[in-house]
Amino acid sequence: MELNPAHSGAAIQYKPHIDGLRALAIVPVVLGHSGVTALGGGFVGVDVFFVISGYLITSIISADLERGQFSFLEFYRRRFLRIGPPLLFVILAVLVAAQFVLFPFELRALGETAVAAALFVSNIYFYLTTDYFDAPARSVPLLHTWSLAVEEQFYLAFPALLWALHRWARRYLVAILVALMFSSFVLSLFGAELARFFTFYLLPTRAWELGAGALLALKPARSIPSRFWREAAGWLGLALVVAPVLYLSETSVFPGLNALPPVLGAVLLIAWSEGTAVGAMLKWRPLVYLGLISYGLYLWHWPVIVFDRAVTGPDMNALDMVRVVAMSLALAALSRPLIEMPARRGLQHMPPSRVLASGAAALLVIAGAGFTLTRLDFGARDYSGEVLALADYARYPQTAEYRAHFQAGHCFLDDRDLPGTVLDSEACLRLDPTRPNILLLGDSHAAHLSGGLRAAYPHYNFLQATAAGCRPLEGAWQDKRCADLTELVLKRFLPNARLDGLIIAGRWREGDVDGIVALANSAGQHSPAVMIVGPSAEYGGAVPNILARAQVWGGAAGVLSRAMLPEPVSVDHALAARLVQTGIAYRSPLSIICPDGNCRETAQDGIPMQFDYAHLTLAGAKVVAAGLLDNWLEN
Repeated sequence: MELNPAHSGAAIQYKPHIDGLRALAIVPVVLGHSGVTALGGGFVGVDVFFVISGYLITSIISADLERGQFSFLEFYRRRFLRIGPPLLFVILAVLVAAQFVLFPFELRALGETAVAAALFVSNIYFYLTTDYFDAPARSVPLLHTWSLAVEEQFYLAFPALLWALHRWARRYLVAILVALMFSSFVLSLFGAELARFFTFYLLPTRAWELGAGALLALKPARSIPSRFWREAAGWLGLALVVAPVLYLSETSVFPGLNALPPVLGAVLLIAWSEGTAVGAMLKWRPLVYLGLISYGLYLWHWPVIVFDRAVTGPDMNALDMVRVVAMSLALAALSRPLIEMPARRGLQHMPPSRVLASGAAALLVIAGAGFTLTRLDFGARDYSGEVLALADYARYPQTAEYRAHFQAGHCFLDDRDLPGTVLDSEACLRLDPTRPNILLLGDSHAAHLSGGLRAAYPHYNFLQATAAGCRPLEGAWQDKRCADLTELVLKRFLPNARLDGLIIAGRWREGDVDGIVALANSAGQHSPAVMIVGPSAEYGGAVPNILARAQVWGGAAGVLSRAMLPEPVSVDHALAARLVQTGIAYRSPLSIICPDGNCRETAQDGIPMQFDYAHLTLAGAKVVAAGLLDNWLEN
């Protein structure tokens, strides 16, 4: 997504195969986001872009420093002319289009993301608010700007560091940068397991990817005399970039070690593919052209996908995928001659201070427009009261009913809770000598059963220990909040309590089956009856929004059945088959929510069964809980 050195005013040699490498990077991003390939494959493209960016920008800075002509004002002028006009136009277009597609409460959230994107802090915003790997992220039109924010934050500090080292520690410049980039890589390795969102979104764990390209620019690779080994390096680089596209998925640990192959592959292709068969392939004209429009394609493709899903439904068939890819390509192709090049030519002779002042003003205007949107309660499109009432269930977590249903804040630790919030043991783990005592243990997919179970079985005393994102699997890594809860319940409470039954539920994933069986057997030593509750139905968006938009845009019946994601179904089947063999009680919410694959949309009085991609409303929980425990304790 970087400017070619040949176009930058820096007198350095332009390697034309880099445009082909850009194309190689943008393809998995677009295909992964549109659903043609696994989402995880798209991660590879971002890594490759980071390497290219670090290489090209550092080449420009280094060449200017060597000539004694480096200027911070000139550097940031070039940066703005490259990224600013297209970004501003896309954000503005998204804000306008959203007026006719999104619901009023969604517009307010979009306004916040527009402010973050315009100020290049969207990676921080999404780190605090959005799980990139989860279904709700698929409806955020500016989510993809996180990577652009990472780049710009890198270039706020890196030129000053490079300038200072070049002036006062030139002898140790490369060694210092190697140490910094290695530290970032090590942080990424540990963070990918320990702090997934921090590692994915934020600069400290991404800097090594940009730094790999920067180091290649500062310490150019020696030429390889042997044609055989040059070809081998080219093909190895290509394999390292392409292979992860095929095997990475949204459940892969990333970036961490999984980011190393595409980063190394990009370095090999930049350094040694020129003059090889792979280099010739990367200079193929259609690939070069795709590389030239790759920045526009990156900016346009995700809003196109989000708005298309909003109108046609979250399930994308082959025709839908072709349509969004074609629309994205068309917009990117138009952006280059109509936005990118005119802005660059028109402003290139303006003094750097005026360009930067004008650019800052334009960014602040867009940020102001986004901020204004956060204060409005209406859009350009009128919706019926029935549609708005249905869509409004997407804000269910903000209601008093949600807090009572989930027992949020004391028996359910939510992501929205303040740091340090702990389970209220006195209230949530209190035994009742007059009623059977049943403990509900698990994550938010256990907590969403709570209100329904208490309504269906008032003669039971339900204890509850639940926390968002905390599947209580023994031996699995957990953050401190989850680890503390697991320690409290499994190690201290269960061995000393006299329970009549234990219900364990969670957002189970493929690969959890053995851990679930081990947990049930271990916990069964302290409870006469153990029940595992399977996964809920999951969809490619928030259920209220899917149903409301189906009414607005004339969606056919059965929209939820088509939007259902396949993984919970396969997990449900695997768990049922395994637990039948072990004799452990198993209940399947999926069989109630989506009997025979036909998903129930509402519970009663038009109330949707679920309020987001998977979690049950109280009305939905009552439907699922009715009869769930019948003939269980008696066995």
